[in-house]
Amino acid sequence: MGPVLEQSFQRVKEKTGDRWTVPFVFERIQQGKAGLFELYDTDHAAYVVVERVEQGEPPWMNIWILEGEGLEKASECIPLFDELAKSVGAVAWRCTGRKGWKAIGLKPIATVYKRVVI
Repeated sequence: MGPVLEQSFQRVKEKTGDRWTVPFVFERIQQGKAGLFELYDTDHAAYVVVERVEQGEPPWMNIWILEGEGLEKASECIPLFDELAKSVGAVAWRCTGRKGWKAIGLKPIATVYKRVVI
């Protein structure tokens, strides 16, 4: 993986405050436990990292990281994510992130809370 990708992932981590680390994501991709895809058109590129999850329910695809230029076109990616989820045997896909996902028609299913132990 290169420095451009590393910087891209780090921007996502800083924006979202998620708990994963960039080396952990790279390790999951290298082990084949997550997939890395580049989405692009003639002017923009974005990166998406996905993984298939089974947690006592039908399998679903987690969109772990989506970052790059041109993300105002994210709604155009929804059919691509649907097809990708089907291709890995998932019945749905999920993501975490900022409120922008709701604006493009995704239904929020949970709120995550955190308590720092003193």
